[in-house]
Order: sequence, then structure tokens, then C-alpha cells
Amino acid sequence: MSDEPTKIDFSQKEKYDFFNSNIDQFDILIQLNARQEDCILPSHVKGDHSLTLKMSNAFVYPPQYDRLKVVANLKFNGEYFECSIPWGAIWAMSAGDENQKLWQKDMPAEVAVSIAKDILKQAGRTIQEKLGLAKSSKETLEEEPEKKIKNTAKTKKGSHLKRIK
Repeated sequence: MSDEPTKIDFSQKEKYDFFNSNIDQFDILIQLNARQEDCILPSHVKGDHSLTLKMSNAFVYPPQYDRLKVVANLKFNGEYFECSIPWGAIWAMSAGDENQKLWQKDMPAEVAVSIAKDILKQAGRTIQEKLGLAKSSKETLEEEPEKKIKNTAKTKKGSHLKRIK
């Protein structure tokens, strides 16, 4: 499949290049929007907007890919399923510890909203800490052991179970 002459989809070329340059050295985790109609996946994952799949040349059936899609026989619940994933459904990939890539334009809205909420929460905490309106995360961590010690002192002695003869 990799050697087939196919029309190059330049909007997805960066994904193809990332996959192609890393698959021989690393396992690749792909994050995809499984809801896309042209994704061929098991029905129980088809509605997932943030599905993560592992690809590896060390698999029994290594993934095949061309300029349009990745095809891989992956195991789901102990059964192999031939998955076909177009590059347009993939919105992030990671290969190894330091090599991650994100394509925002292909990211589902739910993921973008979740990331934005997390960023805003962190920004709010930082502003509150700087204004002295909230405890810093360091102060909160330092208080945790004290809370645990106080909580253990409140526990009852003896069992709550009664012996029946």
C-alpha cells in the first residue's frame, strides 16, 4: 500500500511525513476523531471524538499507509479488526517521549473547548495566587500531610462490627 501511486493531499502531507519518519523507530500513538464517516473502525469506538490508537511496525500485521490513509489490523477485545483511518481524521500524533504533533484545524470542538477550559482555570488560579486571594499550589501541597494526620486522629477505636453467637 505504501508504494501505490496516489494523488497527494497537501493539507495532510505533514501528518503523512510525521508518521513515515517515525514509524520505523517508534510506536506511534494517534489521536483521531472516530466519528468521521470515512473512518472504518469497530462500532463500539465509532462515536469517540478523541480515540487513541497505537501503531507499530512490531505488530503481527504492521500498519500500511499511503497519502490518503493508514490501514492497520488492530486488536479490540481480543479480535483483530482492519481499521482504515484517513489522515483528515487524525488531529494529533506522538512518537517517543519528546516528539508530539498537534493539528488544531482537525481537532474536534469538544477537545478544543476542554483544553481552553483547562488553560482558563490555570490562568485564574495563577491570578488569584498573585493577588493573594488563593493559596499557591505549593502551600496546598504542604498542608496535605497535616490534614491526613488530623483525619487519622478522628477515627474510632475498635470495630463497628458486633459479634453474634
